[in-house]
Amino acid sequence: MAKVGVQEDNILLCGRWFTEQELEDVKYIVRMFPNLSRHELANTICEGLSWVLPNGNYKIESCYQLLEKLEKQSEIVLPQKRKYIPPENPKSNQDRVPSRGPT
Repeated sequence: MAKVGVQEDNILLCGRWFTEQELEDVKYIVRMFPNLSRHELANTICEGLSWVLPNGNYKIESCYQLLEKLEKQSEIVLPQKRKYIPPENPKSNQDRVPSRGPT
């Protein structure tokens, strides 16, 4: 009798069936690119696995869950979370006087 979440050599994680090779590939990507942000890792993994939503966008949130689950199981070590600094508001740039450079 098969375990819940296991079907032959596939494992159900975050709403997706993964092969053992796919999980090994995920772990390899995390090990090979330790300087990537979590977001960049998720993009890379989603691209490599063709893990997309029906609209074609990558399933970033599901990938975050997968990565955190693998880290919790001591399968991988994720980079530290980086502080997000939102881009400047374009309207605030309208108040600035453009520089003319040296005269």
